[in-house]
Amino acid sequence: MTAPSTSRIRSLDIAKGICIVAIVFCHAMEHAVVHGEDMPVPDGGSLLADPVAVLGQFLYTLLFVFFMISGYLHKPGRTFRENVSRRIVQIVPAFVVCTVVLTFAMWLFVCATSASVPFEEFLDELLHSLIGDRTLEEPGHLHVIGPCNVSTSYYFFIVFLAACVPFYALVDRVSDSAVKTAVAMALLCAASAVLIGMLPVHLPFACETAFATAAVMLMGARLARVDFLGRMEKGMGTRRLWAMAVLALAFGIVWSAVFPIGFNFVDGVLGRHGGLSSFLIVPGTLACAFCFMALCMGIAKALPSAGRALSVLGAFSLSIMMFHVFFLKLVSGLFRPIEGNYIPIDSVSEGLVFGTASIALSLALSMAISTTIGKKSRKVRGS
Repeated sequence: MTAPSTSRIRSLDIAKGICIVAIVFCHAMEHAVVHGEDMPVPDGGSLLADPVAVLGQFLYTLLFVFFMISGYLHKPGRTFRENVSRRIVQIVPAFVVCTVVLTFAMWLFVCATSASVPFEEFLDELLHSLIGDRTLEEPGHLHVIGPCNVSTSYYFFIVFLAACVPFYALVDRVSDSAVKTAVAMALLCAASAVLIGMLPVHLPFACETAFATAAVMLMGARLARVDFLGRMEKGMGTRRLWAMAVLALAFGIVWSAVFPIGFNFVDGVLGRHGGLSSFLIVPGTLACAFCFMALCMGIAKALPSAGRALSVLGAFSLSIMMFHVFFLKLVSGLFRPIEGNYIPIDSVSEGLVFGTASIALSLALSMAISTTIGKKSRKVRGS
């Protein structure tokens, strides 16, 4: 496989940066466009009737593009045990520490600004933060959780960690062959479909979706083997590539309207088609990724300043994902009481303002932590 060029790495960082921006704003504006208790899931006839919901569904597919990029960046050479151990060391300590610290900080904030929350209720919310809000509860049952929980986005990390197990077990065995990769993806999607359709309870953090996530990661690894991004870069100046990107965009939007992934992914619900949605995310993600990467390459080439800013966000995307819900609730809580697990943002304009503030604060904290860890590491090496 050809070694990646600098511009290619920049394109991937830009992609991760745009992904995290889209995910933050989806969370920031989710309550503002809620109809009843859940985000509306459009059917095939609602494309023109509710374009905001369809756009939201399409943007939410970027989460799976994020997973696909993780698979694309896989580097062979480590053993299965080394790969999994590395991910556990990266994710579990940060998840536990941030959950405890941020939920405790939100409890103090709510008690100081809204109403006193009993310490026992805080402990109950902390437990649900650590094991997943609806773990071992029946599908369709909504666990009522109070205002202090900030784990809304943390399922991303646990699903990713769970998906790494089948991914690392298969990737170096199948990614050299398109047929092997397709068969492995089909089996993984089938495993998620069976779990989603047959389990009487939710697994922690919707881990029933982890096999489908691993399938998307395998697709990314296979695309890396054929140097997919390198080929796209060579065709950047051609009409053919941009025509294909426009077609992929149109296909992705229509696909999002007819087969929506949905905003209830945190509960193990990928859309209104139950377990079948485990298979449906694959073509939707591929279409979204194609037009999305064409956009990222165009930004890297035509708007270098914007590209640099987005690539910084991409470099810290995982930590921004960890912190952004906390800051969304914290900043919006300065203007209205936090009374439930939702983020109290009541309009799209507020969502844009608070989402921007959340990204800035999350990035600042991420960079500060990274700098501190870097200094300690250098000090240890120096000693």
